[in-house]
Amino acid sequence: MHSLVDLICRSCLVAVFLAPALAVAQGPAPQTPQPPPTPPAAQPAGTIDAAANALLGKARTAAKATRDLSATIETKVISEGETSTLRAAMQIVFSDDRFPLKAWRFELPAKEGSSGPSSTVSGIGDRIYQLSPSTKELVELDLKGLPPMPQEATFLLPLTWYIAERGDGAMFPGMPPAKLIAAAMGEERTLDGVRCQVVTLTRETELGGGGQSARLVEELTVALGVDDHLPRSARSVLRQIAGTEVAVQETETTYTKVRSNVGPKEDSFRITAPAGFAHRVEASGPESPAPELAVKAGDRAKEFTLKNLDGAERRLADYRGKVLVLDFWATWCGPCKQVMPTMQAIHEHFKDRPVAIVGVNVGEKAPNAGVEYMRAQKFSYECLLAGEELAKAYAIQLIPTLIIVGPDGTILLAQSGVSADEKETLIKLIEGAIAK
Repeated sequence: MHSLVDLICRSCLVAVFLAPALAVAQGPAPQTPQPPPTPPAAQPAGTIDAAANALLGKARTAAKATRDLSATIETKVISEGETSTLRAAMQIVFSDDRFPLKAWRFELPAKEGSSGPSSTVSGIGDRIYQLSPSTKELVELDLKGLPPMPQEATFLLPLTWYIAERGDGAMFPGMPPAKLIAAAMGEERTLDGVRCQVVTLTRETELGGGGQSARLVEELTVALGVDDHLPRSARSVLRQIAGTEVAVQETETTYTKVRSNVGPKEDSFRITAPAGFAHRVEASGPESPAPELAVKAGDRAKEFTLKNLDGAERRLADYRGKVLVLDFWATWCGPCKQVMPTMQAIHEHFKDRPVAIVGVNVGEKAPNAGVEYMRAQKFSYECLLAGEELAKAYAIQLIPTLIIVGPDGTILLAQSGVSADEKETLIKLIEGAIAK
């Protein structure tokens, strides 16, 4: 099963179509976490208490100042009647780059009565390490240049507060910031020997994609240390609303032994095999492969009629005799934005040659979002708007996606997921098609 974390953040790709229900990744056997603070009475929509708003501002400042974090965490997730609990010693180094985590380590307690080492999962660079006492082996996953996102979304859930606050309210990279709907102060509590102020809030994120729209509405109660404004307890009720479908995921997390900005050494995230353990290295991409497209190399390209930024209609036939590169993207998709300078560079490389680099903008809530972004960034390659139906025709579920069409209308490449460092590979492919 996969949680919302999986759906929108796996391998830094952004889903065009949101799943209709939330679920939770399997974790260790359920345990009973320390109860979170009881939420105060719900505030009317639109009521934002000044004291609560000020505290949230201090908490955001504290989150942004947190370069690294160590804590013992316990997270319980309830979704569709199923419960999963994670208890671990956590160590995180945050990043200001596109991917929010530079390094991470979760050490799970050994089974009761066991004298062996604890299970440990960590990530740094493009490697993930999984130490398993039950199989007596260390598995090292080589992600081939991808960032080391935890392959079980349960490990990301305790970090959503920090990721969102460090990203100015965006729950994950590529998502639009959440809008604060209501906020109120609760009763002070002492947790793990720390005096805490309690704030309850409601925030909403509008999402769009593939002709659909969805909202994420989160009711969150968090206890923040009076001195450091870092969370000691958080309870989240997250609702995904798509049309008439509503799915709910509840999360309760406690943080104890919290320490920040201690500067952990990188070696602490690279696990070595204990005596008697096997060490196996595997090549690994995302946790699960990207959904298959409706076409492959050798198939005919799909017909379309779309308008460009100037309002002129463009059809597939207009590009006959050229190599056509279709880059499906959205303004709310962080990975898409990372790739667009590469598209611009390829466009300039093939200037005055029979090559057309064309962005296909999809899933925008605001009709002019794509137009404004292309012009603000001064990208000079062509862009077609409202490409949702064409995305459906190709069965595109993740963006960025590239469809490269040869001069005769035959597809040369159909690929979900594009990285900014693929420039030379793409240029070589296009050069070969022109030379034929």
